[in-house]
Amino acid sequence: MLHKKIKGVLMSVMQMLSRVGVKTVRFDVGRGGKQDLTPEDLIMHIGMAEAAGRLSEIAAMFALAYYTNTYSDNTKDLIIRFLCARLFIKAKKEGMRVKSNTIKQIVNLSISNSIDSPVCPKCNGQRRVLVVLTEFNMRRAQFNHQSNHSELQDCKACNGTGYKQLSNYKKAINCDMSGGKSWTTNHEMLLAFSQQIIMDWNKEIKQALSSIHNFQ
Repeated sequence: MLHKKIKGVLMSVMQMLSRVGVKTVRFDVGRGGKQDLTPEDLIMHIGMAEAAGRLSEIAAMFALAYYTNTYSDNTKDLIIRFLCARLFIKAKKEGMRVKSNTIKQIVNLSISNSIDSPVCPKCNGQRRVLVVLTEFNMRRAQFNHQSNHSELQDCKACNGTGYKQLSNYKKAINCDMSGGKSWTTNHEMLLAFSQQIIMDWNKEIKQALSSIHNFQ
């Protein structure tokens, strides 16, 4: 039973890597090659990165609690309360009147979106897309593509989150609201704010894990 439990935890570490954007690189294991790091090494590396100050305590707790399930429910509750506090302060500053239970539901939705949602089909989870700049030719009544003029822009399909976006109706239902019309711009602002905090944690996790010799 213990072996099966540990195996489940270690598999989720690899899922975590894909979520934060770290790509694995294959190395030959023959002479001169380096073997792939084990999932146990990745868990240990999170702890070492936190101890060295390269990863904040809250980001490390989030990674271990929600991606590897190695922390207790009390830790998850602490993270939820941390995000709720940040959203409560945000709502107060913006003059919003939002119930505390609604704030908690929005926090749970933001965590779920960051962990369980499929990647955005447009940017493939990269959060940004390469856009080729064009100009409209009035004489020919057509767009001229400037192949040598392109730039990376935040993906509009997912608002730069890298995850497939839910409809307002599904967001409302997930937050125990009656329907799509119940989901307001204030709710959307709080959801985006909470997701941005989690995205910042994921960036920390990615930078910490990218320093391992067989990750880029």
